[in-house]
Amino acid sequence: MDINQLLINIVGGTSLLLYGMRLASDGLQQAAGTRLRHLLSTLTTKRWMAVIVGAVVTAVLQSSSATTVMLVGFVSAGFMSLEQTIGVILGADIGTTVTVQLLAFNITQYAFVLISVGTPLMLATRQKQYNYFGQVLNGFGFIFLAIKLIADGAAPLKSEPLVRDGLLALTSNPFLAMLLATALTVVIHSSAGT
Repeated sequence: MDINQLLINIVGGTSLLLYGMRLASDGLQQAAGTRLRHLLSTLTTKRWMAVIVGAVVTAVLQSSSATTVMLVGFVSAGFMSLEQTIGVILGADIGTTVTVQLLAFNITQYAFVLISVGTPLMLATRQKQYNYFGQVLNGFGFIFLAIKLIADGAAPLKSEPLVRDGLLALTSNPFLAMLLATALTVVIHSSAGT
């Protein structure tokens, strides 16, 4: 196993994942703009609706962190109250679970389809809405591609006794496993990526 190639694949895939998340998030925010703010403040007046909104927004953005950062901005700007955001944050946790489930369906095979549609929309059209929609598609395409790169890059680790023994040791120490997962999530800003 070439450790340098392994590190390049994992670090490069993680970088592409973060870029894709930012691209999709920025595109959605630009496309929705003030409509998103109005929609969020209207839909989150009831707690159960706030939870559903949080789950949907996080599943679309592929990041509960991005959802939370947007919410902090909305509360700071006075668009939403703190009470409204609590339900959305709880829904964001549900949305993260949905995101991980989507990854289990092997949607990575559609990465190039999304990029093939998104790039012409970004570059060949003059209408801003199409540009933003293309940006969102490219973001999701990069996310799916990054997940494939990380999975393919880490595949040789399955046969490494040191890695296998380390993971088995973590199963007997859940606190250490939680700390490791927390550290990885903080580093790459994505629990789905971890």
